[in-house]
Amino acid sequence: MPHRDLRLERRAGLRYNTKEVKNMPYQEMTIQTDPAQQEILQGYLYTFPIGGLVVEDPADRLEAKEHAPEWVVVDDDVLGDLTEPVRIRMYVENTEAEKTVQAVKDYLGTHPEQGQLLSVREVDEESWAENWKQFFKPIPVGRHLLIKPSWEETQEQGRIVIEIDPGMAFGTGTHETTRLCLEALEQIPLNGMRVADIGCGSGILSIAAALLGASLVQATDIDPVSLRQTQENAEANGVRDRIHPMHTSLLNGVEAPVNVLVSNILAEILIDMIPDMKEVLAEQAFIIFSGVITEKKEAVKKTLANHGYRLLQEKTDGGWVLLVAERIA
Repeated sequence: MPHRDLRLERRAGLRYNTKEVKNMPYQEMTIQTDPAQQEILQGYLYTFPIGGLVVEDPADRLEAKEHAPEWVVVDDDVLGDLTEPVRIRMYVENTEAEKTVQAVKDYLGTHPEQGQLLSVREVDEESWAENWKQFFKPIPVGRHLLIKPSWEETQEQGRIVIEIDPGMAFGTGTHETTRLCLEALEQIPLNGMRVADIGCGSGILSIAAALLGASLVQATDIDPVSLRQTQENAEANGVRDRIHPMHTSLLNGVEAPVNVLVSNILAEILIDMIPDMKEVLAEQAFIIFSGVITEKKEAVKKTLANHGYRLLQEKTDGGWVLLVAERIA
């Protein structure tokens, strides 16, 4: 399973993740689940060749109100019933629908605590993909950045605008790990710095680094879709000349020296990468890690310390941990 599959974006009660989609009908399966069970259920659903996944979580609607920009007023009536259960909408191409629906029914039959299948219906790709747009609004991040989709105008002044549309690659600025990395990037003087974005996804961190002054960003990913989106997003934000997408795994092919290395991937992968980082890092360099769950942070911190890195910052948001370190040896 790709290392980013289970990391889902959030906004206004929806969390989404999409794969390569085609203009064809889909079967929409709606499953009702408990907040405590939803991550386990999502993990199971991602074992299928799905076209997309939407999570409707009342808790996320409340979070969206709390993080809404100042000019956005969210009436309590819009929030709806915050006690209602979580609903997951899973989209499967018609060619895969029959066996997938039956497999999900069988699974829920043996794991009733994880959820209940409410409905199965046919929808076309455009109808469910376009409906997401209403839930993605401009969102300020940190002190200097503003993330917005291309179809939204913004009234925010004095912020650096990053234009990112929801798509097939991870990273639109709403997930906790992305926000944590963006906030860390803006705290480091990046003017003229060489940055490596390992596991670049949509390219949002690469674009932020370039807009904050980095002279070069090497953006690596194993997913061709991510690299294509990184290139397209870099062009849309006017920084294509400073971002170099690279179809490679982790540090392979990254050219030294790197002044800032940022990576928003799972803890196990970060731990495997740490022993090799000095091959590309400058003698004075910063490391920004997220994608680390709280249960794994001590293992990452220990590995960093054992390989000559000093922890500068640790921050937690929604069960995800940011670690910022510097090279000391």
